[in-house]
Amino acid sequence: MAGNTVIAGQSSDGITKLNTELLSGNTPDLLISSGLPVQQYAAKGLLEDLWQYIDADENVKRENLMTDVLNAAETDGRLYELPTSFTIVTAAGLGKVVGSYDSWTLDDLKDAMSKLKAGATVFSPHTTKNDMLTAILYMNADEFMDWQNKTCNFTSQDFIDYLNFADTFPDSYDWSGDYVSDDTRILSGEQLLTTDVSLYSLGDVYLHNALLGNDLCYVGFPSPSGDLRSCFQFSTSFSIFSASEHKDAAWSFLRSLLSDSYQSTLYSALPISRTAFEAQAASEMEQDYETDENGDPILDKDGNPIPIAKGGYSSDGSTMIDLYAMTQEQYDAVLALIHSTHRVLRYDESIQSIISAETASFFAGETTAEETASRIQNRVRLYIAEQS
Repeated sequence: MAGNTVIAGQSSDGITKLNTELLSGNTPDLLISSGLPVQQYAAKGLLEDLWQYIDADENVKRENLMTDVLNAAETDGRLYELPTSFTIVTAAGLGKVVGSYDSWTLDDLKDAMSKLKAGATVFSPHTTKNDMLTAILYMNADEFMDWQNKTCNFTSQDFIDYLNFADTFPDSYDWSGDYVSDDTRILSGEQLLTTDVSLYSLGDVYLHNALLGNDLCYVGFPSPSGDLRSCFQFSTSFSIFSASEHKDAAWSFLRSLLSDSYQSTLYSALPISRTAFEAQAASEMEQDYETDENGDPILDKDGNPIPIAKGGYSSDGSTMIDLYAMTQEQYDAVLALIHSTHRVLRYDESIQSIISAETASFFAGETTAEETASRIQNRVRLYIAEQS
């Protein structure tokens, strides 16, 4: 198509180069926007609302897309980036331990921990203070940053509570010991949650459930409000610049990426097309059974057909788990997870650097959480002013 496309990575150098191009008036038509500060560009009026293209296109309908994902990507009702696929970043534990909570706050998490063995960990023992803080920032970027109104909220009690929560994790981890998988630790009562259940394909669902003894319960990360804090992450997403002279051509390209023919080829991430998503689900739920020489099903002692394993998995090199088709109950749990997820994982390298620098003294016991939050607030507020 006419015009040009800028591809910029998540690194500060890539973003600086892109910003320089924009300031010089060299505006591209399309932006590969995954991992970039889309909300900053949207706040400056640089990006098109893609809902208007979707709603005006007779070949693309909202109901034909995974609208829970797109709604989560909105800013004030406008869609500035269009993902072609997505993954779900979440956490899960055993239903018998975490499945009875109506909310999932830090207090709820502490209560769930009381059901485990003494010395149990929330996540894998190699999860450090910085690891946990980074995850918190990824999952809650929209809660502490508002680029539309050019404000930040790092002095809130919520952020202070998160700082104190991150401080309960170790400073570092000694990797010289024997590795024990998350599922083994969770089943033995030594660990509450695992993030190894994050979804990249519906083909992972049966395995995730089997590893947790078919008692998997998605709860996500704890949050002050108590909602299940999971996030969508975009493998690849696109934006159209408002100054583009070739908007129709840009949209034509994006429309081709929403076609069933393209979406059906996606296997390393979940398709944004509802048709392709449901087709992937149907394929993963197909179960073959043992048959005799006449093609008739072979029955077990209870009179039930005997399923054929689709494959196997071993986390320790010795015990093999047979893998079968995803069940309807497991698929329903995935759909419920998608429907309850309202956030997109956001990352801003500059803000992350500010927070990492300021929390070093807090994690060293030299400053309080309140003092640290105040310093972060002041520095991020200045950064926002510089970017506005």
